[in-house]
Amino acid sequence: MKKFIFYLVLLLFNVPVTAQKISVLSRSDLQPVVNCLIYNSTKEVSVTTSNKGIADVTAFKNSDTLIFNHLTFEQVKMTKKDLSAAGNTIYLSGFIINLDEVVLSANKVEEKYRDLAARIDIIPAKQIQFSNSQTSADLLQQNGTVFVQMSQLGAGSPVIRGMETSRVLIVVDGVRMNNAIYRAGHLQSVVTIDPGALQRIEVLHGPGSVIYGSDAMGGVMHFYTKNPVLSTNGKLYTSGDAFIRYASASGEKAGNVSLNAGGQKFGIFFSGTIKNIGDLREGANRSSKYGDWGKSLYYAERINGKDSMI
Repeated sequence: MKKFIFYLVLLLFNVPVTAQKISVLSRSDLQPVVNCLIYNSTKEVSVTTSNKGIADVTAFKNSDTLIFNHLTFEQVKMTKKDLSAAGNTIYLSGFIINLDEVVLSANKVEEKYRDLAARIDIIPAKQIQFSNSQTSADLLQQNGTVFVQMSQLGAGSPVIRGMETSRVLIVVDGVRMNNAIYRAGHLQSVVTIDPGALQRIEVLHGPGSVIYGSDAMGGVMHFYTKNPVLSTNGKLYTSGDAFIRYASASGEKAGNVSLNAGGQKFGIFFSGTIKNIGDLREGANRSSKYGDWGKSLYYAERINGKDSMI
C-alpha cells in the first residue's frame, strides 16, 4: 500500500503543468489587439494582452466567464471552456468612434480640425502606406493635395496656389528644409524626404507667414516622421518592417527597412531606404497613326567641346 501511494505521489509530481496562453486578434485585419483587458465576472482576476496580443489566462477557473474589453473593439464574453474549444484565439470586431481630428501644423499646437479657419489637407499613415509612392512628391500628387511639377523622372516640385520653392515652406518635424533665399523656379528638394519614414503629412494652403516666417506666404507642407513605439510590459519591445518595390516603366528598384526598439521610457526608430530609378520607358502598345510623334529620337552629348545630337 505504501509503495502504491509512493508511485501515485511520484506520478502527480511528474504531471506537466502548462500555462494557457491565448491570442486576441482584430477580426478586420488579423492584427494583434494590444492592451486588451481580460477579467472574470467577479473582477477578482484580470490580465492584459501584450504587444503581440497574447495573454496568460491560467489564473482563471474553468467555470469563469472571461470578459474581453478594449476601447476600440466590441466587448466579448466567453467561458474558459469555450475558449479552449475555439483554439485559444479570440477575434474582436471594431466599432467606430467619432473623434475630432487633431491638426498640429496650423498654429504649432494641437487643435481640432473643425476650429480652424485655414484649409488644411491631412495624409494619414494608412494612406501613405497604401499609396506606396515612388517619392514624396508622387505621394503629394497621388493624393490630390497639391499640384506637382515634374521636370524629370523621379523628381517633383510641389506647387500650392501657384507658388513654389522659396514661397512655400517644407518642414520635417518642425525643422524647415528651405527658406526665402532659395530660387523661385522649380526645385526638387522635397524628394529627399523618404515616404517610408513618414507617419503623417499636413498641408497648409495659403499664407502661414505669421507662424512660420515670410517664406511661407504660399503655404506649408509639414512632414511628420514615425515615432518609436514604447514597451507596455517592462520588457524591451522590438519590431520591424521591410518592403521592396520594382517598377517596370522606369526600371525602379527600391527597398526599405524599418526597425523599432523601445523600453518603457526610451525608444529608437530607424528607417533606411535605398533606391535606383532608371529612364522612363515607352509602352509596347502604340498606334501606328502617331508615327514618331512624342518619341525622343536623339540625345545630347558633348563632343570636342560642342553639344552634338546623337
